[in-house]
Formats: sequence, C-alpha cells, structure tokens
Amino acid sequence: MGKVKLSTSLTSLLMSINLCLAGIACIPAWGQGTGGSVKQKLSALEQRLFFKTYEDADENVRLKKIERRVFGEEMEGSIPERLEKVSTAIGPQRQPDGTVPGAAQRPIAPPPAASPKEHAPSADYEAEDAIEKAKLAVMAAKNAELQRLLGEGVGLWRNRRASQATEKFEQVIRLDPNNAEAHFSMGIIYEAAGNFAEALSSYKKASSSRPENKDYKNAIADVEKKAHSKEKADGLSGELKLMAEDAAGAFKRGEYMSALDLYKQFEAKAPPLAHIKYNIGTTYLMMKNYQMALEYYRQAKKLKPSEPKYVQAVQQLEGNLKRDAAERKQAEKQSLSAYEEQEKKRNPAFKAGNSGSNKFAQLGSQPSAAKGQEFMNSAGLIGKSGRDGVVIVAVGIASRATRAGILQGDLIKAVDGVIIKSTSDLNSAIESKMGQPIQLTVQRGNQLGQVRF
Repeated sequence: MGKVKLSTSLTSLLMSINLCLAGIACIPAWGQGTGGSVKQKLSALEQRLFFKTYEDADENVRLKKIERRVFGEEMEGSIPERLEKVSTAIGPQRQPDGTVPGAAQRPIAPPPAASPKEHAPSADYEAEDAIEKAKLAVMAAKNAELQRLLGEGVGLWRNRRASQATEKFEQVIRLDPNNAEAHFSMGIIYEAAGNFAEALSSYKKASSSRPENKDYKNAIADVEKKAHSKEKADGLSGELKLMAEDAAGAFKRGEYMSALDLYKQFEAKAPPLAHIKYNIGTTYLMMKNYQMALEYYRQAKKLKPSEPKYVQAVQQLEGNLKRDAAERKQAEKQSLSAYEEQEKKRNPAFKAGNSGSNKFAQLGSQPSAAKGQEFMNSAGLIGKSGRDGVVIVAVGIASRATRAGILQGDLIKAVDGVIIKSTSDLNSAIESKMGQPIQLTVQRGNQLGQVRF
C-alpha cells in the first residue's frame, strides 16, 4: 500500500514537472496555494516593476509599495484579492519577442533563488518607499496649489477684477501648461472683452487637453459664430479701411475738405460707427462749421453714450455756442443802439423801434436770391462770379451746402471735373443734376480740395 502511494506521489511530481516543461504555469491559483505562492507572486511583480525583490520585508508592506506604483494608492481587501487586482491591471508579462508566456510556449525559467546577500535589506526598501511617498506628497502639494490659484481666479473674475483674475490663471498655466480649466477660464475673459481671436485660441487649448469635454467644444463653436458676426457687422472691407486711413491722413495734413469728403463716403457705405461720426464732427469743427460739428458729436454720443470724449465734446460745444449766441445778441443790440443814435442825429423825428431799425436787424441775415441763381439758392449757396470760378458770398444755415462743408469765401472752380467761370455755370450744373450728388472742386485759401455736394 505504501509503495502504491509512493508511486502515485512520484507520478504526480513527474506530471507537474512535465507540465512546467510544456509551458503551463507552475504557480497554483490564488486562494489555493500556500504562503509561499504569495511570496513568489510578490517577487515576480517586484522584479517586473522594480527590477529587484524585497523578500525580507513584510508581505503587506511589499504589496502596498506595488499598489502605489500601479494605482497611485493602496487598495483594500485580502492579499490574494489585491494581488489579483494588480495582476489584472498590469496584464501578462511579454517576452522580448512580443510573445506572452502560456501553455503552448516554453516558460521562462524562474530566477534562481537569491542568496541572503542578494536580498535587498529592509533599510533600502524603507528608503525607496520614503522617496515614493515624497514624490506623491510633492504632486499632491502641486495639485493643491493649482486648485487654490484656480479658485482665487474664479473669485476675482466674479468680482469683475478681470486683470487680477488673468494673472491667477496665467500662474496656473505656467505651473501646468496643459491645464484645461485655466485655458477655458482665460477664454471666458477674452470673450467677455470682445477679443474673440484670443478666446478661440484659449478654448481650443482647453479642448486639446480634454477632448471629451463637450462644454469646451460648444464654447469653440459659439465664439466662432460671434467672431463671424462681428466681422460681418463691422463690414470694413479693404476699400473702407483704406478710405478711413486716407481721411485720417488728409485731416492730419490740414486738408479738411478732402478729409470731410472721404469720411462722408465712408459714412454712406458703412454701418453707423460712433468714431466716424466723431471724426466728421471734429473735421467740421476745424472748418469752423460749429452747428454741423455739434450735430455729428451728438450722433456719436447717441451711438456710444458711455464714451467720455463724446459726452465732453457735446457739452463743451453746446456751451461755446450758447456763449457765442449771447455775445452776438449783445453785439447786435449795441449796433442797433448806435444805428438809432445816428438816425436821431440825422432825423430828429426818428423813433426807436420803427421800420428803419427792423431793416437793420434783417441786414445780412438772409441775402436775397440773385437773378439766375435759383438752384444755387435752393442748395444754400449765394455766390458771385470771380476770375477763376464762383466766390461763395453766403451759405444758408442747415442747408445742403452747410452739410457738405462749404464756407463763406470758398472759391468753387469745377463741378464733376468741368471748369465753371460764373454763377450761371454753377447754377446750371446744379440744375442738371436735379438733386443728385456732385463733386465740387473747391479752393480755400491756398488749399485745393474735393467736396461731395
């Protein structure tokens, strides 16, 4: 009976050896082996992860180190269960040729048992474990700092302190260039400021770091639509931009009539823009056409009431015009008094307030239309023939001529490129256009410019 049992044991041992040689794992399944199989598994895992084993250390301590390397934290459960989780997570070990050891492959011979001298001392293990813990602590501290800066940035933004919030988010990006939250927050700030190009760039960086986030993708789509709408609303084609630059250049050179003409052309082609209205008003101001300057300043203020310089321009010009009107009224009163004194000396029977004084009050206010100048007069122009064209004697208040920027004393030399020599020529040219826009060549002092009339 003993021999039979011995033969059976020998037969089982030989079968196990043959199975090992055939490539079938020799380590028993977890939960069925002894403590020795746990140690073998730990040693195999340590060899794969650390290229050394720590057989002198406690099994639980060894497993914790492995778990921190694989999962970043320690797991719960029994040692076999935890070992199974680790094995599942890291997968089977591959050969240098890419194959996985299995039943149909020759197994890799287990490493020879290390001699006591080759075992890593517990002190070495504890030092390496301390380094691992220190690294994790540094990472945790960095993450905490990033979250603190992000929180402060969000708080500053909610309190409308955009520049300070921007500084916080920029600090986060310096510490973590791929931080999606910081890039997204920067995009929100840029978008609120109307800087859609920078907002789009920030949103794309956030989405690149976290492509699965739908909020980032939606933000990209929204800001692209806003950028397109703004470009369409501005309507500033290359031609209009060049026109605005030419107008600004003419203004700087003191060529106010040319500047006014260019700004008016821009105004006719582009949507209402506050800064263009303001520039036209300033051009009228330099041409001493104060009523038209005030009108355009008011339009600029209406389009953008929050702009301080528009508000200031309206207030100052209104005040100046009121003072001028009061001074002019006082001067007229003094002139009337002088006129009445002269009339009394010439005619003792003269009384103040009679038709003579009324005639004085009307002098120069509305010159009568000269014969043959009906269409000139309808446009607000009264002129006389000169040697090189028509000299403007008077310009009607709030007339077409005033709106075009024509001033008393201007010399009109041509209409749409055709030279004129008399008031009759100018009147006929205006009549022929029947209210359509015409281009006047005007000389003011030593300057020659074009006025759209």
